[in-house]
Amino acid sequence: MPCPHCGTEVPPATPFCPNCRAVQPPPAAQQIPVTPQYATAPAQNSGLAIAGFITSFLCGPIGFILSLIALIQISNSKGQLKGNGFAIAGMVLSFTCFGTMVLGSILFPVFAKAREKARQTTCMSQQRQMAVAVLMYEQDHQGTYPSSLLDGTKGYIGDTSRMFHCPSDDSEHKFSFGFNAALKGAKEKEVVLSPESIL
Repeated sequence: MPCPHCGTEVPPATPFCPNCRAVQPPPAAQQIPVTPQYATAPAQNSGLAIAGFITSFLCGPIGFILSLIALIQISNSKGQLKGNGFAIAGMVLSFTCFGTMVLGSILFPVFAKAREKARQTTCMSQQRQMAVAVLMYEQDHQGTYPSSLLDGTKGYIGDTSRMFHCPSDDSEHKFSFGFNAALKGAKEKEVVLSPESIL
């Protein structure tokens, strides 16, 4: 490139002219040809991501699979698809719904057994209260047993509305308990009771 002051040829990348010692102007930047930018289509929501999100409420495993496929498609689409949020939310919801169903199926029998055990305990408590009431009746009436379970417990048990029905009894009968017919109106001395005797 020639020096603008003296016209001497200056080698490239030399800051001063070797003849006149004048400062050389910086080399002109190379112009890069500009390629026209084409407008790209806006990214579309992934239909699978939306389907996975909606399906996760109805059926956990299918929603999880659809959301996983949607995530893979979105990551491979190079910006043409969007909807990561739907896909991730679908995966989380499907996992949560499916986990809740599994946990419920495990815990339901446990709670049912606990409830039945509580009902059995209530029945045993009612039987004990009725037995104590009959024995108190017998002591108050000079060793004579009552003629019926209802007569024997009246006045000795507070609320008898539910006392005679066991919660484990699914029948429509009002009375779930019976009374030993050999004891009806009998005297204590006439009856021999063993620990296995039914009251």
